Amino acid sequence: MSQKTPENGQNRPLRRSTRIDQPVPFKVTGVDSYRGPYCEQVTAETISCHGCRFKSKYDVPINSEVMLELKNEMQAGQPVFARGAVKSLQRRRERDQDGLFCTSIELEEPGNIWSVVSPPEDWLPFCHPRKPIRAYLKPTMSVPPRT
Repeated sequence: MSQKTPENGQNRPLRRSTRIDQPVPFKVTGVDSYRGPYCEQVTAETISCHGCRFKSKYDVPINSEVMLELKNEMQAGQPVFARGAVKSLQRRRERDQDGLFCTSIELEEPGNIWSVVSPPEDWLPFCHPRKPIRAYLKPTMSVPPRT
């Protein structure tokens, strides 16, 4: 688990919630930087009640909206849907240059969408029941204008 402390002694603000290094598979849907729709099955590397980080093959604009769909074993297999926005995107700097982007998403409504059984204490204020997002309605995706 990552702590809510400034990293490397730098004067950065404390995190809003603890990050957990836990793989969680989900489907992400959005609009890429070429204005085309995409849908990709990914696995979160790091999660918090405010968002997640994952590897993606899509280059997406910062602040573009995305829809996350997670399987929920506790609700008779009904998926959990959540809206979010892309907050950072970096090309991975690995030797093999896999061409993937390290993408960070901020959830529109914080919560334990990841079904963490024993969430950190700072997640508890956000663990209230979520308002359902109607799965049968197609979410509208907004993309910030090109600069």
